Amino acid sequence: MKQVKDIYCDLGFWNNLSSFFHTFRISPDPIERKHNQIILDWYDLFCRSNLCFDCKEEDFITAVQKDDYLSQIWKCSTDGRCELNFTQEAMSAVYKEPNKMESEMYNALYLTETNNEDFANKVGVISIHNDNLFEHNELFSDEGPAIQQNKNKNINWEIILNNSRVKHNCNAMVIADNYIFKKKEENLYKILETLLPSSLDTLFYLTIFSLNEGSENNLDERKNALKIKIEEIRPNLNIVIEVFDNRKNDFHDRAIITNYMWLGIGAGFDLIDKRKSDKSTELHAIFPMIISEDRIRWSKERYHIFIDDAKKCLRIRNKLSENRLLK
Repeated sequence: MKQVKDIYCDLGFWNNLSSFFHTFRISPDPIERKHNQIILDWYDLFCRSNLCFDCKEEDFITAVQKDDYLSQIWKCSTDGRCELNFTQEAMSAVYKEPNKMESEMYNALYLTETNNEDFANKVGVISIHNDNLFEHNELFSDEGPAIQQNKNKNINWEIILNNSRVKHNCNAMVIADNYIFKKKEENLYKILETLLPSSLDTLFYLTIFSLNEGSENNLDERKNALKIKIEEIRPNLNIVIEVFDNRKNDFHDRAIITNYMWLGIGAGFDLIDKRKSDKSTELHAIFPMIISEDRIRWSKERYHIFIDDAKKCLRIRNKLSENRLLK
């Protein structure tokens, strides 16, 4: 997987974003200051991503001549800080026929002038448009909470994850936790019930790594039970389910990743016991390659280390995964 985020953007989105640069000012208003920070975060993301503008190159060059901020992005592309490509009607083509998406497009961020959430919901991608530009500050921060042992006796993963703004469109997920199948009704199943999409027009891939102290049959039993549960909670989701065993030290992190997010917890995802937390810990919920590494320096590296650990775990066992995150 690439070390930077692929972004598909039309000039309508860019022109709207750029209009805020010219009215930017220090303000005593906390809401305006928050908006200013989001504007800065978006511009910073553009300056360090792989950009595909949905326009002709000559239209982009014309826009550059009128926009100093777009000119700076052009300069960033010449010294390797970002990459620029131009494909007219690239997005409208996949909106009409999403089955023709190339593999890297399933991990990309889509930025458009108009609302294309119907397409995004069908293929599990994040799409932001002009009208909700300021509604996604979770992309640029760690929204995870601290969790105190036994403090709240009426807590579950749905509450934790929804309060952390973790739920997002996704099309692939990998979970690594040695004990994720313990207390699975309150933990694993509740997490999946909260995070899995209701349905997709493409395959969703779910891969789980956990400690297996039994036989291969035990893995099959876990997978079959999980399949039955997911058919119950997501009857319209076309899903590929994989369950692999690992050793205690195969993974440094207890984490969940999607095609956008890294979700990590030191105490493990077997946290909830009878609607209360049995450990004090903290949850990290971040979007690597979208959030600035100046804000969280380890975010991108941790995400890719996790993928490398998963691939190594498979390789030493001569196993293969169909999950697009592990290709």
